Amino acid sequence: MSSSFYGDTFVFFSGLKYLERGFYLWNPYLFCGVPLIGNPQCQLFYPPAVLLSVFSWPAGVNWSFILHVLLSGAGMWMLLRYQKLSPGACVFGALSLIFGAHVFLRIFAGHLGTLNAFAWMPLVFLFAQKYIDEGELKDAVISGTLFGLQILAGNPQYSYYTFFAVAAYSFFNLASGRRPAAVMFKRVVLCLVSVAAVGACLAAVRILPAWEFFCLSARSSLGLSFVSSWALPPENLLTCLIPEAFGNMFSFPYWGKYRLWEMCVYWGVLPLFLGLLACVRSRSKQSRFFWMLAVFSLFCAVAAGTFLARYLCVLLPGFGKFRGHSKFMVLAGFSVSALSAYGYDIFLKMTEERGRSLRILLILMGAVAAALFVVSSAAFLHPRPFQEWWVRAVFKAPPGAEFPLEAYDCFLFGLVRFTLLVNSVFLAVYFYFRKSIGKKLFIFCLFFLMLADLVSFGYKYAVCDAVSRAGWDEEIVSLINNGERPSLQRVVSASPSYFSNKALLHGIQVVDGYDVLVPARFQDYMGFCDGRPIDSPLPVKLFGMAGVRYAIFSGKRSLNSSVFREEAVLPDARLERNLRSLPRAYMVYRAIEAPPGKDRELALLVSDAFDSANSVMLPYNNGKDALPDGSSAVISEAEILEYSPDRVTVRARSDKDGYLVLSDSFYPGWEARVYPPRGGKPEKALILRANYMFRAVRLGRGEHRVVFSYRPVPFIAGAAVSALALLFLAVFFFRHRPRKR
Repeated sequence: MSSSFYGDTFVFFSGLKYLERGFYLWNPYLFCGVPLIGNPQCQLFYPPAVLLSVFSWPAGVNWSFILHVLLSGAGMWMLLRYQKLSPGACVFGALSLIFGAHVFLRIFAGHLGTLNAFAWMPLVFLFAQKYIDEGELKDAVISGTLFGLQILAGNPQYSYYTFFAVAAYSFFNLASGRRPAAVMFKRVVLCLVSVAAVGACLAAVRILPAWEFFCLSARSSLGLSFVSSWALPPENLLTCLIPEAFGNMFSFPYWGKYRLWEMCVYWGVLPLFLGLLACVRSRSKQSRFFWMLAVFSLFCAVAAGTFLARYLCVLLPGFGKFRGHSKFMVLAGFSVSALSAYGYDIFLKMTEERGRSLRILLILMGAVAAALFVVSSAAFLHPRPFQEWWVRAVFKAPPGAEFPLEAYDCFLFGLVRFTLLVNSVFLAVYFYFRKSIGKKLFIFCLFFLMLADLVSFGYKYAVCDAVSRAGWDEEIVSLINNGERPSLQRVVSASPSYFSNKALLHGIQVVDGYDVLVPARFQDYMGFCDGRPIDSPLPVKLFGMAGVRYAIFSGKRSLNSSVFREEAVLPDARLERNLRSLPRAYMVYRAIEAPPGKDRELALLVSDAFDSANSVMLPYNNGKDALPDGSSAVISEAEILEYSPDRVTVRARSDKDGYLVLSDSFYPGWEARVYPPRGGKPEKALILRANYMFRAVRLGRGEHRVVFSYRPVPFIAGAAVSALALLFLAVFFFRHRPRKR
């Protein structure tokens, strides 16, 4: 099981909940509620996600990793075989793809959706290439179908890069001029339209809700600085040769920029060498495309963090919708793996011919191997000068500052490892050139060195953790639940040991968390808490309105006893109960019209003039609903009878008109129906945005049962489009089925 749970806890929810406990479209466990169907990384409609229910969830995650790694390798093998490479070269290219850093490090990070999407890339490219080369419409439709599955797999950024590769290959063929321009232009247009249209229609059930969520998220208004973040730092290109240059998370923590799994671009010494050889020696049209794609992907990954990002947003449609364009290196890795297969065949041919070019290559390899041996030996035997250079040039420590020797030792280990690999490759080639070893043994040496290199790098990242470490401490969980329904206990965690997303494993709602998309209103609302102590007046008020009953934090400082009461003290955290938390559902009898403008509305919300316990703030255009009388009612009661992700039932009783406030996110698609106390036809009620980001319904006097249900229009429309796409594909493939002769 992966050691990190950024994505896997969410996969657990989306993959298991709808099969074991019902089909849910809303996730109430993060950010006071967000649309599960709108999250671009959930896998509700991804067919292989059934593995997460067939097996226990840790085993399901592991089997999903294995399935998709094998799928990516099989797809790469098929692609290379279609390009008429030898079987050995195809196996070499496929193995270099599935054992690269882009696979092992994603397993370590727990990015199941990322690996799922990556697995389909070779197959989408294969059938698009077949259509460009042969003109069979069936191949374009198959490519679009696989592209739709990739979108459903849970990483739209990888789908974007895949379509970019398909489009680049299409235009590359158009520019090559090997076929009549009119024929090739028609194929290019039909290929791109078929892949985009079939894939988008098939995945419309996910795309439309995700686009709605994106438009309402904080990401929709972020600028160039957001796009430029998490680009590949130029110094991290060193990890192409020495992946341990900036730490390896074990002998020394990663100290470079951002995260290791985003910034390490190691493809292996031998695949990189053979890929460079293919760039120099191959005359194949496909190999020329792959080295151009690798160079451009590398350029985009680095340039995204510079002033050039502005121009890339203009040049590449959709580029500005994502951050973390270091992921462009996955295209470079895909290209290097393909080029290594071409280089494998070229290298074997050179060694068999034993001509002048091989002698020159041997001289260059020997010179590089000898130079690396001298440098590594000197760095090992006389470390002081190399340490000083490394501190200034790589670690970038100021003069006179202390630096950890373990960091240098990690770098030195990587340098020695790189030296041994280069010398081993040189010796294998030299002995084969001198006919000291046979061809079969030489091929075995190539495969052994490639696998030994990549596996020795990656095995430590394919770690397993005990299932008990996946969630929160059971004592904390039992205290939070305290015999009550877990779904009604909302928690804020300020302790690193209690990562908020892990609460999903226990059915506990958290007010914070980590996810790709965060509602813009939630970020505005919680932004007032940034940098303030959790028991200061402003966070206390905001957390109280959000129904936060418990706080988990680390540290020895006691919280304000008038606001928080200590419930438990554990070695790594403390659990405190919020005494000023408002109920999750409550009645108020005074409505305040919010001033126009987001900033003015938030300013009034957090001011002392607004009494959140007895008042509700409604949007500016709902002022007509304000109650003239702000006095309290004699009878005022609100009780949650049912709480599930897509449905909330509240019983409210009052002797005067008022507002029922529910501290769940206001979001399009939620409907409210008010049922009379003694049965009868329910009436549809308007859900108002209350207190900037929550829900409110106006009720008359008496007893009512209010049912909130989530029925998003984008999901319904997307499901209809996807159903029609499935019907079209069934008819299309039936008509194009192989005929018996």
